[in-house]
Amino acid sequence: MPYYHVFITYRNKNGRPRKAGTFGWSEAFVKEKIAIPYVKNKPFMFGGIVVHPSSIDAIDIFESEVWEAKKIILPNGNPVSDKENPDYIVNCFRSGKVKGVEPCTWDFITSPPEEKEPKLAIDLMESATFLGLDTNWSLATCALQLQEVAVTLMAKRKNIKLDKENVGKLLNKKIESPSFNDKYEAFSRHVKTLSNIEMPILATHLRKMRVKVLHEGYNPKPEETKSIVTFTIGLLQKLNGISKAT
Repeated sequence: MPYYHVFITYRNKNGRPRKAGTFGWSEAFVKEKIAIPYVKNKPFMFGGIVVHPSSIDAIDIFESEVWEAKKIILPNGNPVSDKENPDYIVNCFRSGKVKGVEPCTWDFITSPPEEKEPKLAIDLMESATFLGLDTNWSLATCALQLQEVAVTLMAKRKNIKLDKENVGKLLNKKIESPSFNDKYEAFSRHVKTLSNIEMPILATHLRKMRVKVLHEGYNPKPEETKSIVTFTIGLLQKLNGISKAT
């Protein structure tokens, strides 16, 4: 039965290069736990750490008839150990200088990692750099728009009408064209009356920020983006609770 030894060169959270190797895995394990996640661009556990394919600079897989690293003898006469330089080990394995060890990376890694939506998002924002919009704007825009979409979908799910007539009734005032702020306040009042659930207060600064970001192209400061995203997460959690309530 063949065994497989895997080495990766990756970058840690600080962007510093790191090398790691594991020995003695079965074919099924390497396929299911390393190769498939790598090709599908999904994180996987390796040597006690979670790595994402985007942080991997190189991956090498070798086959041998022994699973114990200490039974694999390098050209310098030493058995493989944690004390050996990983680059030296990989180079010896690749060059065929180690008896009974064969490279087989491409038997498992059949293609580069798939491109996922984050790459599309990067391409989109790079195309908009001439407008002066940055990642704070894109993240804040996503969060702000998600607020409106989430409230709209939940209102439909709970049969709460947010048209001009019903928003006006719920707010007890004449509404010409209900804004999201009007709809949110009407939704909040209905939920309070129907289920006695308090919705998060849409603070004045968030109301103003919505107009500035979505309609004026304002790049929020990092702390402003954090405030918007934090509120949105809390709102989604509250709506999820309402969704589950009878």
